[in-house]
Amino acid sequence: RPMLSYRCWMGSLQSLLPYLLVYYVHVSYACRWTALVGRHETPVAWIVTEPSHSLIKQSYAEQWIPGVKLSRFFSPDQCEARNARTNLDGFGVGWYWPSDSGTFRSKRPELHKSERAIRSLSGEMDSKLTEIEWNIRSRTMFAHVRAATPGSPVRCVNTHPFRFGNFLWMHNGMVGDFAAAKAALWPRIPAHIQEMVQGTSDTEFCGAVFFAQLDDFPQRETFSLHELLHAMNATVHLLGETSERAPSSLNFAVTNGTTFLGTRFRSSPAEDPPSLYFNLGVQWTPKGMVRDGGQFGTSLVVSSEPLTTIEEEWELLAKDEVVVFDSEKNKVWRECLSNVCCTETDNCLDGVL
Repeated sequence: RPMLSYRCWMGSLQSLLPYLLVYYVHVSYACRWTALVGRHETPVAWIVTEPSHSLIKQSYAEQWIPGVKLSRFFSPDQCEARNARTNLDGFGVGWYWPSDSGTFRSKRPELHKSERAIRSLSGEMDSKLTEIEWNIRSRTMFAHVRAATPGSPVRCVNTHPFRFGNFLWMHNGMVGDFAAAKAALWPRIPAHIQEMVQGTSDTEFCGAVFFAQLDDFPQRETFSLHELLHAMNATVHLLGETSERAPSSLNFAVTNGTTFLGTRFRSSPAEDPPSLYFNLGVQWTPKGMVRDGGQFGTSLVVSSEPLTTIEEEWELLAKDEVVVFDSEKNKVWRECLSNVCCTETDNCLDGVL
């Protein structure tokens, strides 16, 4: 990688060493992310640092991906390549400030991002994270640790999550033939959405493709779940079709603070995507989800790996499946984005989207 991409953190050899080591030894290019959407204000620490398999542990520790071997498409080598153990190319947190009325102070989400590793190889946590992990509380938040796609510089502007209007967007995986996909799809994206793209990552480009599918975005701020689902379906298939020479892994997350979509998608029909799990209940805590048999789930956590080691609390999304959640209406369901998913699940009563 050009040395220019390290300019933000060239201050000392000690801070540079983890990045050099990761660059030379890791051969998988994926990330890890966690999303929380619900009705209870939750500190950032409860997903990033406090759980037994928190997102910070997912940046360096051995993978915890129960159930993936049960897939008929399982391949040990492919699984290893798409579920990175080291994710030290930056981290970010996005959230919506809550208000006393039960809504948000602003529709516009906040971001805190760094090109540094969330935790150094010596075990030191990033100083910026220690400032926010207990000071920020929200009912909806995204958190992400990055393993950079080859050729994508390690810079703040390429760190997830990304903000598009009043939405947050993040991704685990990579566009197989990014150059071909961008050449084919970038000209179709309206100029006002192109201007929202600040970096060079495939993820931010994918976000622009998604929001280009929404009529009158961003002037129009509200979209139905049906519209968001069809935009997501169009996005994953456009990206798959325009990078046919190399399959794409497209585990996307998008929210406007109250509604959420999370996908587990691989454009090859005979290959598994990176892992993605969800946990539905009443309220999330660092020890796991609180459940009440008399209440429907009002909090959803979706994560690349389970945040706790209680396996039965987490459900692995099927290949090419999307989980949809509306926290205001207590509505959650799953849909298929491919015919392969239809053969693997019973979430295809009305066919593929």
